[in-house]
Amino acid sequence: MEESLHPPDDLDEPLQPELKALLDRFKDYAVWHPRLVQVQTHLLHTIWEPADVAHVVVCGPSGVGKSKLAEVLARRLNTPKSALNGHSLKRALLINTRPSDGALFHRTNFYQKGLALLGKTTIDRRIQMDITTAEHLVEKKKPKGKATAYPDNPEVRDAYEEELRRLALRTVILDEAQHLIESGDGKQIKEQLNWIKSMATETGVLHILIGTYDLLPFCNLDGQLARRGSEIHFAPYHMEDDNDCQAFRNVFSSLLKQIPLKVDHDSLMQRWWYFFEGCLGCIGILKQWLVRALYRALREEASSLTRTHLEQSVLPDAKWARMRADARSGEAEFQYADGQNRYLSNLASMPMFIPKQPDPAPAPPSTPSPEDVTANQRRRSPKSRPGSPSPRRDQVGTAQQGEEATH
Repeated sequence: MEESLHPPDDLDEPLQPELKALLDRFKDYAVWHPRLVQVQTHLLHTIWEPADVAHVVVCGPSGVGKSKLAEVLARRLNTPKSALNGHSLKRALLINTRPSDGALFHRTNFYQKGLALLGKTTIDRRIQMDITTAEHLVEKKKPKGKATAYPDNPEVRDAYEEELRRLALRTVILDEAQHLIESGDGKQIKEQLNWIKSMATETGVLHILIGTYDLLPFCNLDGQLARRGSEIHFAPYHMEDDNDCQAFRNVFSSLLKQIPLKVDHDSLMQRWWYFFEGCLGCIGILKQWLVRALYRALREEASSLTRTHLEQSVLPDAKWARMRADARSGEAEFQYADGQNRYLSNLASMPMFIPKQPDPAPAPPSTPSPEDVTANQRRRSPKSRPGSPSPRRDQVGTAQQGEEATH
């Protein structure tokens, strides 16, 4: 009997609704861990008091949890504890930045998407024109020269900025913000960052750029942009750090307890280092790994999540090696850029400077009396001239032993 070459019939349909609900419940679970809490706390402090900061760059490796951070932060800001007149107060706008369709980023599409997310689908267009020169303006040819590099519409931009001001938003969160400079050179990177800073200045709304290490060129382009910007590193956990290992074990244990199937918790926790290396210390990769394994178990209608399900869902070696290389190189580059700012830290660790007290001034010499001067000169004058012997008493006569001296 020939073996069937087509997949099983149950794969022609999605999961059953009750199984799909179990999977979605696990996917929606957001585990809090020290890295996520640390970055979110830093962002919240900057949101409530920017201190003249116009933009914040949050960068980290793929799968570390950046998109989950943006989602959780926007949901937290838009669901405040106190409501205004019974209505929810919108304080954050989350935009998933689209990659450019052409050579450069399309700014007009960005405005349109932001307005749509804010619930505004139309804009008011006002045109004032002098009727005596209207005909000449229509017939006037376009000036020669290079066109604007980035597709931009000033009217749509004005409407977008006016809506941000009207709603009094606190922040605009741009997820996947590396698409802003995906195909630009160094000069265009500066233009894009100036564009972000200009919108933040015009609206008074802090812009948060969340993305991969490709955002590193946005950091410290020049003195003006460096002063108006801030950088946060969303780093993965490291096996060399005992605190990181303990934090990862806590996260892994929490995720295993949320799986809606039987799990040999203790046995899997004894192999936590295998999962640590398999996800590169990134909680997002670990979560996706467990989601794939849970889907396999639910598709098989198994009663428990086994080690076989997990091993079948691990990343292939080629993908794992590529992601590991990108994470290590990006982290090293960020640490190098951050290490250049250790000068002030070294100054802060130096001991307090205490000026040395000057020595007391010596007392002015007193004018000697004539008698003292004469005595000093008598002591300093030589007893004889150079070359002459010192005066002494010579012996008179000859000395005889045992007899008296004779004259």
